[in-house]
Formats: sequence, C-alpha cells, structure tokens
Amino acid sequence: MQTEPRYFRMRFSQEMVKEPILHHISEKFGACFNILRAEVTESYGNLELALHADADGIEQALGYLRERGVEIEETGAPVNASC
Repeated sequence: MQTEPRYFRMRFSQEMVKEPILHHISEKFGACFNILRAEVTESYGNLELALHADADGIEQALGYLRERGVEIEETGAPVNASC
C-alpha cells in the first residue's frame, strides 16, 4: 500500500553522480519518485524529491542510499508540490 509522499533533499558525491541511484531504489524497493528540483554536475548532485512507497519500502530505500554515502534530509512538502 502506497502512502502519502514524503519529501527529501539528497546530496551525493562525485562518485555517485554516474550511478542510477533512483532507478535502483525503484527496482529494489518499489519506490516511486518525483524529482522536484535537481542540480547535478560532474562533481556533485543535489536533488529534492518526493518518494512514494509503503513505509517499509521508503525506509529500506533510505537505508540503501545512506549506505552508499548519500546525505538525506527529510523536508516538508514544498509549496508547489503536486504529487
């Protein structure tokens, strides 16, 4: 059962820029995502996104990302979010 979306800001390093990390969490944990804002260069990445999944899927996805060095901050819903 999918829950209401939860919103996150994620920062990742140069090593992770070329990894398909969102694809991985979608495939492994059934997480659906909506990218709200992104800034990605060859050196770093910053994403703001909404994640939809059941509670276990979101927690597993976040753990997977943290294990790979992604910095994650949960935020409130942005004013213009329509997820």
